[in-house]
Amino acid sequence: MLKGRYVAISIIVLACLIACPRPGGAQEGAADQVEQAEKWYLSGMQFADGGEWDKALHDLTRAVDLNPHASRAYMERARVYDVLERYDDAIGDLTRAVEMNPRAAAVFANRGAVYFKQGKFTEALNDVNRAIVLDPRDSEAHTTRAAIYLERGRYEDAIIDTARAIRLDPMNARAFYNRGAAHCARGAWSHAVDDFDDALSFGMTDAALYFKRGCALTELGRNNDAIRDFTQVISSGKLVDNAYINRADVKLRKGDAEGALNDLTMAIEVNGRNTQAYLNRSVVLSELDRFDDALKDIKTAARLENEKAQRYLKSVDVEWKDGGLSHGHK
Repeated sequence: MLKGRYVAISIIVLACLIACPRPGGAQEGAADQVEQAEKWYLSGMQFADGGEWDKALHDLTRAVDLNPHASRAYMERARVYDVLERYDDAIGDLTRAVEMNPRAAAVFANRGAVYFKQGKFTEALNDVNRAIVLDPRDSEAHTTRAAIYLERGRYEDAIIDTARAIRLDPMNARAFYNRGAAHCARGAWSHAVDDFDDALSFGMTDAALYFKRGCALTELGRNNDAIRDFTQVISSGKLVDNAYINRADVKLRKGDAEGALNDLTMAIEVNGRNTQAYLNRSVVLSELDRFDDALKDIKTAARLENEKAQRYLKSVDVEWKDGGLSHGHK
């Protein structure tokens, strides 16, 4: 019996050793998790800074899994989601960061910028307004608000906000770009070119910048410079069909109808549903006395539901809905 009691006591002691953690064990485990989360966070940051977005996403996800209360990890992962155009995921992470730190202007500014990319301008404006209240010196928030004003046709407000953004950060390339776009919308072409030049000098190289500067240069009659900008857009692989259309317009102004025709044909090859390309090519074909081909292009534009083409064909009593070339209504 005595021997059995020792066995029982030993089992009880062993069970206590397993079930009862040492004093401070839970806290040490939690501290270790936070430390590991920080390492994953820093690793994710390095990958993000190096443009290795998938690796950055993996490491930052490990960071937030280990420490769900690290708002900066959510902010950084949102930046990666933004680059990967996973905007809903970015909004989710930024919303978590807002909940954890409701007075962080940068979080509202970043979420507003993502909402803007989604075309949710009301939500975007609410967020950037909140960011500016929290930090009136946030240049990026003013820049994003200016972009929202541009989309809403509030060009004077956009110019005011970009001017503030530039005062706060004289090297804010996106602010110069937005102000240039506002000047374009108001027909202030020289001011627009000056701002686009500044945006380029401060490191912005987006296709949209070259495209808009090309448009402004065209209006100023600086045809060779405009052609150079539209060629740059084409080489970027973005906005290609519209760049061909605009370069064709400049070539036509210079009297190069064949060059314009080639560009418009390229625009159609890139995007066969760009009705403006068909209409512009019909004009060039008419100048080259190729009237049947010009009519074909107008009909194609009409079949693609271009109202201008449809109105013209109705005015000259030409049918287009059958896809053929017959004249007159059936």
